Amino acid sequence: MEDRQEMKRFLVAFVLLVLATASRAQESPSRVSAPPPARQSFLVLLREQADLSGAAAIPDRLERRRFVFDALNDVADRTQARLVEELRASRTLVRRHFLLNMLEVEADDAAAASIARRPEVSRVASNRPAAMRLVPEAFDPSATSAGGRRLPGWAITISSIRSRSAGRSSSE
Repeated sequence: MEDRQEMKRFLVAFVLLVLATASRAQESPSRVSAPPPARQSFLVLLREQADLSGAAAIPDRLERRRFVFDALNDVADRTQARLVEELRASRTLVRRHFLLNMLEVEADDAAAASIARRPEVSRVASNRPAAMRLVPEAFDPSATSAGGRRLPGWAITISSIRSRSAGRSSSE
């Protein structure tokens, strides 16, 4: 008798499980939520870049730096404002850059394609992570290429900078 009761309970539970599964499968598509589109980081290069050609004519180093800094910031502020405002209104993550008139945008592929079609945008590229090359621990900047050893370009640059500065007197 207990076996029959247990069998009935099992069948009732099984039927309820089947009915619950069938009702979920028949839900309307509007009630089933699709997964959000995948977001990734994109770099948005704007068409207009700062004209820094006037910097070469400024003799004072501090004034020249100020000119370059102001020119880069002015162009970035003016050309990025509308796009940044629209992207932030749509809850898109945006990071502004001014050295190269560029934005870093966290968006899906459709948003990136839409941004790329804008007239003020020169190019949109995926912002992929890249591994940094480390300087070898045994690096000796005073080493030369004597003995057939070839040094990488950056070692020669560092070495030549140090040798030029070593030739200066402390009174300069």
